Amino acid sequence: MRKIFVSLCLLSLAGFAVAPVEAARTARTTQSADTEKDCLCHFPPGNPDNPQTICVGGRAAMAHLRHGDTLGECPPSDRELICNDGLDNDQDGLVDCQDPDCVGQAGPDELELRRTPQSSSLWSLDTQFFRERRRASTANSRRTTDAAGKVCQLPEMSCDDGYDNDGDGARDCDDTDCVSSPACDGSAAEVCNDTVDNDGDSLVDCQDPECVGLAGPSGETCEQPEMSCDDGFDNDADTKIDCDDTDCAAASVCDGPEEEFCDDGVDNDQDNLVDCQDPECAGQAGPQGETCEQPEISCEDGFDNDGDLMIDCDDADCMSNPVCDEPGAEICNDGFDNDGDNLVDCQDPECRGQEGAAGEICEQPEMNCDDGMDNDGDASTDCDDSDCSADPVCDGPEAEICDDALDNDGDSLVDCQDPECFGELGASGERCEEVEVTCDDGFDNDVDNKIDCDDEDCMATSVCNGPAMEVCDDGVDNDGDMLADCRDPECVGLTGADGETCEQPETSCGDGFDNDGDGATDCGDTDCVLTPACDSFVEICDDGMDNDLDGAIDCDDADCVNDPACSAPA
Repeated sequence: MRKIFVSLCLLSLAGFAVAPVEAARTARTTQSADTEKDCLCHFPPGNPDNPQTICVGGRAAMAHLRHGDTLGECPPSDRELICNDGLDNDQDGLVDCQDPDCVGQAGPDELELRRTPQSSSLWSLDTQFFRERRRASTANSRRTTDAAGKVCQLPEMSCDDGYDNDGDGARDCDDTDCVSSPACDGSAAEVCNDTVDNDGDSLVDCQDPECVGLAGPSGETCEQPEMSCDDGFDNDADTKIDCDDTDCAAASVCDGPEEEFCDDGVDNDQDNLVDCQDPECAGQAGPQGETCEQPEISCEDGFDNDGDLMIDCDDADCMSNPVCDEPGAEICNDGFDNDGDNLVDCQDPECRGQEGAAGEICEQPEMNCDDGMDNDGDASTDCDDSDCSADPVCDGPEAEICDDALDNDGDSLVDCQDPECFGELGASGERCEEVEVTCDDGFDNDVDNKIDCDDEDCMATSVCNGPAMEVCDDGVDNDGDMLADCRDPECVGLTGADGETCEQPETSCGDGFDNDGDGATDCGDTDCVLTPACDSFVEICDDGMDNDLDGAIDCDDADCVNDPACSAPA
């Protein structure tokens, strides 16, 4: 009777009529006093904005009501606070583990969820309400226990726990989120600092969400999106660093554009213009000590004053400058293209009959076929030059001389390359060998561009017991992996042979160095095509140069199709 009295008091406090109270009393007489509970909306002290539905005994319920709790379940909130009841508590169309609010929380067990009562009278204030909420509370309790191993995830990452962790109806390996999981015969886990797509999802290192929180290839912490906006790293591998990344637009360290520094190779004010490219730098010193200009007006100082990769008279800004009115005469022995026709020294027909850089007489075509000189500058000497094929001195092969750096017998093999020289001394005093067996003399004995232990022929020799560690600034493939200096991923972040910072891929696109050792520098490297430093060059269609660095010059470039300089004559 005491239990009934407490329940009547609860109903009276909630403003219920006598009939619902009597119904509640009648319903409770069929249950044990030990199992009767009432459901309340509890407002936790210190956190009243996070109400929780609780079901407690009569005396406890009276105490809760006196402290501000209300009878009945809590109404829906704007967050999914209960993640295992099969209900859309925050009415956002997402139930339990489907809702991002539930990530990391215990989700429902599907079998128990199917047994949970779902009554249209869920919020009705009658005795049926109390009976259904008691049953639901009991079911929820069982479900929480049953779901001890299930954790809500978005996307699903636990691919062998037997649960649908993201509530999309697909469990474990049936879920496309698990395609690359080792548990589903997918690829290996992503290694986050080796510049390789280990798990085959087309995302490398910090691009891959699997790497969030781990160390990337340059020591950065991988993030998605980028949040460390002042650490000097591209944490989400989108080629944008710190405040240059739109992810950092709202970061306090990126509050408004900075002033452009004109000599540091960085776009400090985020206008996609670096150093002398930025009009703010006009009149200031650039990274090479040049005076920044917009447009370029210093046309004979040897600098790219406006940052467009065109120097002095090669820059269209200088076309009307008197110093660029006429090309200078070609000097035939200085190693330069003085008249701007892309022909240097003896390559230039203007130099015929004059002395070249090595003391040779310049010829076009080569006619002196036994003077040991490359007279026409085509990198072929005497009988190695096709110009000399009909010359009597080249009629038939001679014996190969093995130490003069010449192809004496016309077989396109020079010195130790020629089998006739095996066992003889080469041009540097080395012993010519078909297969390199002298592996500690410091010479490339078989002329395969590999010296001693860098040559695979020497791998089994006692002097080459295991590959050495790569030294990144000596021009040698020290560890025998066919990659020297900055071409070797082991050198990323270290200093290369020319003082550059080694990178894989190249990201420093305005430092004047070939940072990844692929033979292409800055905007000439395809790695730099989409970087801000390389997106503003336009092909000039009649200057004999590849202005936009796409490998096509003037009218051969698709950009020049409609240019008047490339229109077919009428």
